[in-house]
Amino acid sequence: MKCYNYQIGYWSHEDSINKTLTHEKFFTKEQFNDLASDCFVKAFNMRYKMDSELDDDDFTTEKNYSISDLIGQVIDDLINHFGFQEITHQASFFSFGWSNLNDTSGWNSETKNDEGIVLINKKLNKQK
Repeated sequence: MKCYNYQIGYWSHEDSINKTLTHEKFFTKEQFNDLASDCFVKAFNMRYKMDSELDDDDFTTEKNYSISDLIGQVIDDLINHFGFQEITHQASFFSFGWSNLNDTSGWNSETKNDEGIVLINKKLNKQK
């Protein structure tokens, strides 16, 4: 059985999320974007309705709902109501993206134990 892969996520300068979903049906980019944007509108409306029904003096119509606030609900909707499935990866390689591979003295406690950076640095040191 052939499956097609679709990515959904968001980015910012501080963080990002990216999920790959699979489906037996082929969607064009426009079709998938239309479906995903419909799911965001649904998630926004549900969150707004839920918040507005709270007996809370702090609720205002100006409440901020960001893509990052709603992405989990959108992914769940795509999986539970539209037949998408999450892909299980056997392996992945991710590292902190800003580390200077030429200068390990500047690495902080978060990056000095980063498996990807450590492995790359070992291989670079062998080349010297």
